Amino acid sequence: MRILSGFLLSLCLLSGSGFAQTKPCTVSDYLEYTKKIKEFTTESFFSTELVDHLPVSTCVPPPDAFLHHIIGAPDILDYTKDINAYFRLLASKSPRVKVWSIGTSEEGREMLVVAVSDEANLAKLDRYKEITARLADPRGTSDAEAQKLVAEGKPMYWADGSIHSPETGAPEMLMELAYRLAVEDTP
Repeated sequence: MRILSGFLLSLCLLSGSGFAQTKPCTVSDYLEYTKKIKEFTTESFFSTELVDHLPVSTCVPPPDAFLHHIIGAPDILDYTKDINAYFRLLASKSPRVKVWSIGTSEEGREMLVVAVSDEANLAKLDRYKEITARLADPRGTSDAEAQKLVAEGKPMYWADGSIHSPETGAPEMLMELAYRLAVEDTP
């Protein structure tokens, strides 16, 4: 089993409503992938109705279309370059995904930040980062101004994957999470 050593992968998730696609896409249940999820999940309590299936989109390729296996398949770990390539594929196929390189690890592996949100939020990402920075250091910000910033801003959820060398599941799971957020509209 390959180990992804020294790999840092960050997934920045912005909350938002109305994840709209620029072109009409259809999403349905991906029965073959769902069957594999159930097969490879060793105990039912490891899963919930939120992740016991996978949607399939007519616009955005699911992980197995690129990797040739489902996420979490036994005895398979993906290389950093393949994980990064899948995130870039998501960004090229979905207006809900943006990818930035943030440098390389001490072992020379590229590190990414992946933002997943609706198009309107991604278009205003710099403004939301500014609001977050101002609220994080409120010196010089009045209470009234802070309240306006809170009302305008969006919460950002940060999920890191595999910041320690033996942590191999997180970067795998983050590919599927990004895909799910890019294609699904369910609550």
